[in-house]
Amino acid sequence: MRRRTQMFFAKYVAVLAFAGTAAFAQTSTGAITGIVTDPAGAVVPSTALTLTNLDTNNTRQQMANETGVYTFAALPPGRYRLELRHPGFKRFVQEPIDVVVQQFITINLHLEVGEI
Repeated sequence: MRRRTQMFFAKYVAVLAFAGTAAFAQTSTGAITGIVTDPAGAVVPSTALTLTNLDTNNTRQQMANETGVYTFAALPPGRYRLELRHPGFKRFVQEPIDVVVQQFITINLHLEVGEI
C-alpha cells in the first residue's frame, strides 16, 4: 500500500511540474530577428536598426551585434516597419511586418552599397 501511495505521489508531482512548465512557455508577444550582411555575404556588425509599431508609432532602436545578428524581442502583436542605416550602404526599409502572438519572424537583411 505504501509503495502505491509513493508511486501516485511521484506521478502527481511529475504532472504538476510539466503543467507548470507548459504554462510558462506560453507568451503573448512575438519577435523579429535576423542577420545583417553586405553584398558579398559578409556580416555587418554594429548596424543601427529602428523598429516602429505602425499602429502606435512607438519605436525601438537596436544595434546588430559583432556577428551581425539583431533581435527585437517581446513585441506586442501589430504591424511594424523595420529600418536600417549604416555608413556606406543604402537605407533599408521593410513594412508592413505583421507580428502575431508567439510568432518569431526571421528577416535577414542584405545591404546594398551606396549612399544612405
